[in-house]
Amino acid sequence: MLLAGVSVTVALALTPGTAMFTALLLFVALLLARHAVTARRTGREEASHA
Repeated sequence: MLLAGVSVTVALALTPGTAMFTALLLFVALLLARHAVTARRTGREEASHA
């Protein structure tokens, strides 16, 4: 929910004419970044337990 709110706020500030499209793209990018960070963190934790 936080990522969606940040996406909409940034999109409205930067591109008011196409805010919904920009917000969607930004939201997807933030979700992918969060997934990459989480996957990397999980991989390190599994490696340290082995």
